[in-house]
Amino acid sequence: MIGWDGMIPARVLLFDALVLAALFATAVFVRSRSSLLKRYLIPSSLIAGFLGFLLGPAVMKVVAFRTEDMAFYVYHLLALTFIVVGLRASRSRAGVDAFHVGFVKTVSVIVQALTGLAILYAFHVLVDRSVSPAVGMLLPLGFGMGPGIALSVGASWEAYGIAGAADAGLAMATAGFLVAYVVGVWAVNRGVRDGLVLLKPVLAARSETDDLPGVADDVPEAADAGPVRTAAESPEVLLPTVWVIVALLGCVATVYFVTFLLMSGASRLMLDTPFETEIPVLWSLNFLWASLVAIAFRVSTGRLPVLRRVYSHPLLNRIVAILADVLVATAVMAIGLTLSPAYFAPLVLSCLLGTLVTYYIVRDSTRWAFKEHAFIRFAGLFGEQTGTVSSGLALVRLVDPGYQTPVARDQVLGSGTALLLGFPLLLLINLPITRFGGSGVGYALVAVLLGAYLLATVLAWRFVHRRFG
Repeated sequence: MIGWDGMIPARVLLFDALVLAALFATAVFVRSRSSLLKRYLIPSSLIAGFLGFLLGPAVMKVVAFRTEDMAFYVYHLLALTFIVVGLRASRSRAGVDAFHVGFVKTVSVIVQALTGLAILYAFHVLVDRSVSPAVGMLLPLGFGMGPGIALSVGASWEAYGIAGAADAGLAMATAGFLVAYVVGVWAVNRGVRDGLVLLKPVLAARSETDDLPGVADDVPEAADAGPVRTAAESPEVLLPTVWVIVALLGCVATVYFVTFLLMSGASRLMLDTPFETEIPVLWSLNFLWASLVAIAFRVSTGRLPVLRRVYSHPLLNRIVAILADVLVATAVMAIGLTLSPAYFAPLVLSCLLGTLVTYYIVRDSTRWAFKEHAFIRFAGLFGEQTGTVSSGLALVRLVDPGYQTPVARDQVLGSGTALLLGFPLLLLINLPITRFGGSGVGYALVAVLLGAYLLATVLAWRFVHRRFG
């Protein structure tokens, strides 16, 4: 069972927590002294991760943490993040623009999957037979879905003999972060220079506390919370923080325990059946099942007054941001350099071409789909589809400080549509490995299915655009 085999001793957990704390403190200090890092919005979480990677067992061997333990943390932090997001109540309903955002995300990850598969398959046929084409399909996971999912799925593929797949996914995710911030900031500056958007004066008034930490912003629920209300009008803000934390811990523990029971039961049912080979994939999608259980739990318990206040408390936004920061840092530190050197060239080429196709698909899609704020939406979606939600929102803040436009809100709400539309991708990319043993027929079939999937998504999007604008 991926992420559940073995236990980490308490002393190791404490040591790793102290290491992470020291790395984050150092990263905050370094970022506060570097105008270049602040100019390109490089977050402290990414700096801390790179410091840990350099000082850790993969390179300098100064700090004695284990990359396997970091991968363990990533696996569970990803699930915990999705649980808190699933428990968090939203005061807004997704409008048509949020659906368009979901379609942009879905189209981009499908094209990323086709791009990565084509490049790795070409290398497999023309250059080196030891290169597995499956690794190319980790590109949309590392770029469009984040390091946690890339690691989780890549680790499950290692059970099928694809050595170093987890490291490949993490490497692509790390490259995606650099693309999101470096290319993203360049694109925003170019757009401002070309008059596509005007920088607002409040951008220069951002406080030093915004610039110094470099930690993830709260996911902008505040942007869709409606008018500001007083404490008397909004009694949930009076709920003591300690109560929120205790209640939230109980809810998260319950949801995760139920998730584990459901996955354990499903894996037992799959034993001695044609689906037995899919068990590693089942456990790699731990985050998805946790999210579904969390949503069901919130819906079923949301009528209880205390829990309703917990689910709508702004503290949940900060918890999501903290989990995302630690997830990014541990994901970079989990890179163990176990991947064969034969993968270096195709992975670099995949990331370069992946960057180009993502840039143009997101740019052209936002121009076509949105009547307002098209460039701001491009900046946010490009940052997200190469990095994470946090990197996308960081780029939005460059031209929309305070999230005064609906762009940030729609980008967050569009994640629901993207999750629904993008779920088949997580199943399709596993087919060549689990059902066809890595044969060429399997990769050809999944390429055809991905093409059909892309066509169906585009046609559905055109219908929504014609029908609802």
